[in-house]
Amino acid sequence: MSFLNPYGVFKKVLTLAQGALTNLSLKFLGDTDSGIYWVSANKWALVSGGIVVGYIYVPQAGDVQFQIDPSGTGTSTYPALAIVDAGAGWYKAAANDYRFTNGSAGFFVVNETRIGNPSDAKGAFTTSNSTATVPSVLPQNLDGDTGVGSAGADILSLIAGGVEGIRITEATYIKSDFKGIHGDAFSITSIEEAVTIAVGQGAAGVVTAGNLAPAGSLILGVAFRVTQAPGGGAATLDIGRTGGGNLDEFIDGASCDVLGETGNFYANHDAATTALFINTTADTLTLTTDANVTVSDMIIRVTTLYATITAPTS
Repeated sequence: MSFLNPYGVFKKVLTLAQGALTNLSLKFLGDTDSGIYWVSANKWALVSGGIVVGYIYVPQAGDVQFQIDPSGTGTSTYPALAIVDAGAGWYKAAANDYRFTNGSAGFFVVNETRIGNPSDAKGAFTTSNSTATVPSVLPQNLDGDTGVGSAGADILSLIAGGVEGIRITEATYIKSDFKGIHGDAFSITSIEEAVTIAVGQGAAGVVTAGNLAPAGSLILGVAFRVTQAPGGGAATLDIGRTGGGNLDEFIDGASCDVLGETGNFYANHDAATTALFINTTADTLTLTTDANVTVSDMIIRVTTLYATITAPTS
């Protein structure tokens, strides 16, 4: 320190030897096998009790890692990465198998095949490609072919024993299959659409965007609900297959001018259509009102309940 500068500062850089696991660069009195040593460029080791606890490493600019050493992977009782207390945290159970434990309260596994609790009676997410017969969500680990899968975009499949029992899709509300042992099946499905009848429309008919009368189906019934009442004009509604030649076969003159009003095939069909029937060709439905909608649009939600039959495959 200069007497001319009483606020001067002494500066000294402490340079350590590179060291090794058995000859630490920095260690503690009374605990000489705990400390640090240099491993390689931008990497140094933390040691406790003669065991590498982990590495602090910068593999490239901007990327900083704390690596837990494989020789100290931990256990369910003493996890390698403990949170708050020694009994809760992450540890490595085997190659590519990492587990979170809460002491004796159970644990959570992340490995190449699943994420979840490894106990047989507990659930997990699998890493398998989900299909209509291969679930990716398992209620129980011991039953790997029962759970929830997907046959494609916007489709959920409820699977039991590798068989799709119920399907839920964006367009089809729910599908339930009753299957025999030789591939034969009787399926019941509900399909729906919200149809807007705009101002100035209705009396000439408005056609659904989708085929609400599927090909090769046994139509069990059609129903509707008014989800937005018309501002004026239309008061009653007919519904029938567009190509069927009878536009009031399912609904004939049902009231539709009040929000929440409903109608169904059994209560509102025309006099000629009194039984279930097979629909051979895919068809849309036409909604016809007694008068055009005025003032503001009307929205009708239409649902078709239908069945299909699959012949035995063997």
